[in-house]
Amino acid sequence: MIVLMHDIHPTTVRAVPRIIERLRAGGYTFVTVSQLFGKRMTPGKEYTELEPVTPEGADSR
Repeated sequence: MIVLMHDIHPTTVRAVPRIIERLRAGGYTFVTVSQLFGKRMTPGKEYTELEPVTPEGADSR
């Protein structure tokens, strides 16, 4: 699952700690996008396909 939240909204910023706490309690693991894709990402480049890779420590949900 990918969750996108914009930090320009103060209500979102305030909610993030509780959201993270609840997701962790539900067994989710947090990784960067580069870890999710399994390779270094180039800013501005469009990635349209994901190679079938499960990053180390990532949940397959």
